[in-house]
Amino acid sequence: MHQQFIDATELEEKFPDEFKSDRDLISLVRHLSDLTVQIKITKDHNGILSVVNGSGFAQRVRSERGSHCPDEECSRRQESHAWMVVTVTTVYHVVKTQEDAVKAEMTLSPSSSTQSVFRGFKLLDSDKETGERDWCAVEAVTHDLDIQNTLKSTIESLEQLQNITFERYKDKEPRLVVVVGHPHGGPKKISFGFWEDRTTLKEIRSNQDWCRYAHNAATCPGSSGSPVFILGQSLCGFGYWFGHPHNHSSRSEDGAWAVTSIGSEHKK
Repeated sequence: MHQQFIDATELEEKFPDEFKSDRDLISLVRHLSDLTVQIKITKDHNGILSVVNGSGFAQRVRSERGSHCPDEECSRRQESHAWMVVTVTTVYHVVKTQEDAVKAEMTLSPSSSTQSVFRGFKLLDSDKETGERDWCAVEAVTHDLDIQNTLKSTIESLEQLQNITFERYKDKEPRLVVVVGHPHGGPKKISFGFWEDRTTLKEIRSNQDWCRYAHNAATCPGSSGSPVFILGQSLCGFGYWFGHPHNHSSRSEDGAWAVTSIGSEHKK
């Protein structure tokens, strides 16, 4: 399976031949890659350290200022200063509790700038009550204010490109799936595949479903929480709960199929 992963630097060269001429689609995947974070949670079990590796998607960003910085390691915590809050979506089996959220270190490595580290501080939402659907959102803090405009611009461009590609492919059902993550806690990797099955889990509005997909793109331990892009999918937006994309959740019992977390989309 490892040979199916490609580096972000190989994106154009190894993009699926069927879609290689679509510059918007290639740009979309590059933006998706630039918003993918590596998640590392170090736990101490009676002096024995263990590490949980996962991936996530920087979905929202906002700036704040005050004297109550949520970063517990901030040296200016009691002074008035600025910080940035990044909302990262991932899966519940990576970040299960508020304690996990506080211990989460998230590293963003965009192609056009140096890497930034976010520290988790709040578990916002999770679907633990719904069992198998496995999704959550975490707020993280950083003082690297220089990347704020870049992050906002990348998120906005990604949304625009999703609308463009949806209109282009909505009647063709191309079934292309793209997964971007950090398998085994290592460097960022991209994999391509095709979805085989879509399961509606719940109708949440008259024109909107919570659903999940089974697909054959490569994933490994550490890929959990990776953003999953499904070409032609009618996303509801980048809000949460009512409008978030899918993240990688698990594999089928026989290992043949990868399964996404819960996600929301408009009915076609």
